[in-house]
Amino acid sequence: MGEHFWLDGRVLENSNEEEEGTHMSRTSAILIAMAILLIAAGGATATTYGTVTAKVLQAGYGLNMASMLGPYDTSWWSGYTGQYILQYSNMQPVLPLTTIAYCIEVETINWGGVYPYTVVSASDTPVQSGPLDQNYGPMGSAKAAYLRELWGRFGSQVNNNVSGAAFALATYEIVFENLSAGWDLDSGLVKARRDSGNPTLAIDLAESWLAQVNGQGPMAQICGLTNPQHQDFIIRVVPEPMSVVLAVMGSFTLVGFRRLRKS
Repeated sequence: MGEHFWLDGRVLENSNEEEEGTHMSRTSAILIAMAILLIAAGGATATTYGTVTAKVLQAGYGLNMASMLGPYDTSWWSGYTGQYILQYSNMQPVLPLTTIAYCIEVETINWGGVYPYTVVSASDTPVQSGPLDQNYGPMGSAKAAYLRELWGRFGSQVNNNVSGAAFALATYEIVFENLSAGWDLDSGLVKARRDSGNPTLAIDLAESWLAQVNGQGPMAQICGLTNPQHQDFIIRVVPEPMSVVLAVMGSFTLVGFRRLRKS
């Protein structure tokens, strides 16, 4: 579900460029690879990759179920838990983003709503200055690493409403729970209610995934869409072919070697 777009508006699967366009595409690919390397490297300071306008197009895979997020809720909240399908415009950054996103706040957005976002590293979300975030955020590098592993291990396994809700619940647990408390959706800061049927199946699946997130699995490249007045999202960066990434890394090494020889 959801097409992949460059952040200049082109659909990845439909790019048939002439010679000049091919040159630009190669340049864009190098810039993208450099940005992905920056995401992978992380950093102590906030990293901004640009801006984008996102329309909340529709729901993806997910369920209506009850949950309680400690930073926000004092009672059960019942509503949609799952994927959001976004449509992009006014794209400024060089990162290509997938259109499937998961929310990491409970601030209100509307289906069909259009919102401006800043694209930042996952560790810098959710923003602390939002109306519901005066005392919370950002998640930091440790939780962002767990989210990268969750996405790397299980992102491709989201293929129905139960797994979509499970992935959203696992995301909530990583973002909002105290790391020292362990992963448990029946207690702690993040809880989900075991109503009969699909909600319980989603909780069980989320907990089975979380039990395997141990810092040893594959890591996906992710980033955040953030706005102080609206709901923040976590979203995946379209994987760049390793050949491009290695070529960029090789060019950095070659430049360093040449400078060393000249000195």
